[in-house]
Amino acid sequence: MKQFPAIVISLMLLTTTISAQDTGSTLRPYSPWSFFGGLNYLYNADGDGVTEVPGMNPDGSPGGLDSAPSPLVGLVGAEYRLPVWKPGVYFAPSASLFMLAYLWADDRALPAEIENRTAFVPSLLLDASFLYTIEKDRFLYSFGGGPALLIRYGFLESGVSSDEKSYDSDMPAGEQVEEINSWLWSSLRWFYPMVQAGIRYRLVA
Repeated sequence: MKQFPAIVISLMLLTTTISAQDTGSTLRPYSPWSFFGGLNYLYNADGDGVTEVPGMNPDGSPGGLDSAPSPLVGLVGAEYRLPVWKPGVYFAPSASLFMLAYLWADDRALPAEIENRTAFVPSLLLDASFLYTIEKDRFLYSFGGGPALLIRYGFLESGVSSDEKSYDSDMPAGEQVEEINSWLWSSLRWFYPMVQAGIRYRLVA
């Protein structure tokens, strides 16, 4: 069975505090604090034998995903930019919070549709990136990356009993949640190298 790692792509709307305009044409710098919200796209695929016809195995039997197909989830977060080394270079730690539902199938934790969920998993992404920025007119361009920790812990979903079973599994839901947590914290699945690029536009005249 081919398995593909989840890839997280974030689209964020930024709210940055900007100081009032100086007298003359020079604008004061951005506040070091930014607050944002947006969407996380988690690319996810599992199952084998998927051909050019989605959801079909080579023998013609139904195939495809045991999991939810690439969920799109909302996120909120904050970032602080600390100048380091020279102008335009920042240490930019940030925290992002989002929620996912998981199930246990194929000996792994997989994102789940609401009707098949077993565990509710709050997720906190702690990023420690370094950024290089270029300011040109009203635009601020940033490029960088760094290590991040993805802190996830699953709880039994509301409305799901601990002895309930799903997906023809002999494992009750309570044990599935334990397996999900073990899987999320094994094999460095909590470590996420980050690469980022961004553009900000100053609205203040």
